[in-house]
Amino acid sequence: MARSKEKIGKKINLAQNELLKVQPGKNMLETFEAKVNRIMNEVRDKAGEIAFNSISGDNKIRLMVSAGSKGNLNNIN
Repeated sequence: MARSKEKIGKKINLAQNELLKVQPGKNMLETFEAKVNRIMNEVRDKAGEIAFNSISGDNKIRLMVSAGSKGNLNNIN
């Protein structure tokens, strides 16, 4: 998580100094938002995996997510 915080800090510095490479069809703000969202989504997914693996195997929500009958890791978050 600290590494992700550093990555976001670097993106902020690049954007503030107008050094962030702009994605095709997007402006600086849209590019910045997309890059930060990507990092935050990775953090969310990792947190979901950690939470899922720490829940008891007989937990009803875990069983539903594992079986694919209801929800996904985001529901665990």
